[in-house]
Order: sequence, then C-alpha cells, then structure tokens
Amino acid sequence: MESVYHYAVIEKPEMAGASENRPDIDMENADYKRQPDVPAMHRHVEGWNGFVCGIFRGGMFGLRTNQISILSAWQRPEDAANCYRPLSELNGYVVADHDCFTATVRPPEPSRLDREGFYVIRWIRMNDSDVDEYTQLCLETWPAFEAAGNARCYGVFERPEEKGISRLLMLTWYASMDAWETSRNLDPADSAKWSRRSEMELSHWADGARLASLS
Repeated sequence: MESVYHYAVIEKPEMAGASENRPDIDMENADYKRQPDVPAMHRHVEGWNGFVCGIFRGGMFGLRTNQISILSAWQRPEDAANCYRPLSELNGYVVADHDCFTATVRPPEPSRLDREGFYVIRWIRMNDSDVDEYTQLCLETWPAFEAAGNARCYGVFERPEEKGISRLLMLTWYASMDAWETSRNLDPADSAKWSRRSEMELSHWADGARLASLS
C-alpha cells in the first residue's frame, strides 16, 4: 500500500520566561523550551503507527519559536487525523496547520531524515495539469543543483486544492545556509529547464528550519 505523507505544525501555548538561561546559550537553542516536546511528539506519532520522517524546530524563518513541524508517513490518512486530534486534551498543544500529501518523484518510500544542516520547506501552487512536467524537470535539474550546492532534495509531495490547482511541498536539505546561498546560482546548462519550472508556478513561498533530534 502506498504511504500517505502528513505535514503538521504543532504549537505550544505562548508563555513568557520560557527560554533557557545558561552561559553557553546560543540563538538557535534558546527557545527550545518554548516548543512542544520533540521526543514526546515522536513517541506519540509512532504510538499511533505513524512513521516520523523528521521534526523541524521553529525560530528561524516562517515557523514561530513556539512551533515545531512534523513530516510523517501513514498507511491510512484517517490515522494521522486521529493521532493529532487529542493533543489539546493531552498537553494543551494546538495543531496550527496540517495536510495529507502523496509523494511524486521522491522519496520512493518513507525514510528518516538524519542530516544536520539547513532545511527549506517550500510550498508551490500550480495547475494540476503541470505537476507531471514540473516534477520531471525536477529530476533533470537536481543532479547539477545538488552537486554544486551541497544539497539534497528529500522529496516533492502533492495535494489537490481547489478545482484544477495543486499544492506541492518540496523539502530540501542544505549543508549550511551558505550552501543554500550558493545554490541560488543555477547551472547555465539547465537554465531553460529552471525557467520552465518557474513559469509553471502560480506562487511559491518557504520556511527555513533545523532538524530536531528525535532522541
């Protein structure tokens, strides 16, 4: 049975004084105490027979400091909805956003994200008639892009929206933010394909985050 992928943003109620106070604090881990408990959320999802692909911490770009997001895989979409429904009663967490998606050209099967670095979670709206061409061009442009930019696209996932429109979730790993910046320079040999990809997009926006440890 083909896996259904689910992306959810989980939010902890806002509270003052929740950041850590210690001499070796840095700007990226100062706010972890503001966020939902990552190991507990990992156990919760897998307790409902979901497979956690990765959990991302808020506080960089897009996601708030009191949020995490979870990409998981399921055999049945209703199980994902049932898993997240009791969070408010269990610990006061709020499901700020969630949707089910199907994988397109990547990944071939669910796998765990384990690379440290910078992850970009892109959202792309396009006509659903363009999705096949778009994802084929992704396959053709990724080799040079990934080699030059020290990057790896984990997957592109699709969800139908209003009639004739699909929303894609594209998840890409970069070794660092410098690698992300370098990747903005396209290989001239693929410029026509990148241009065609851009032409098919109705709109495009992104979040940036760090992968959380699941232990």
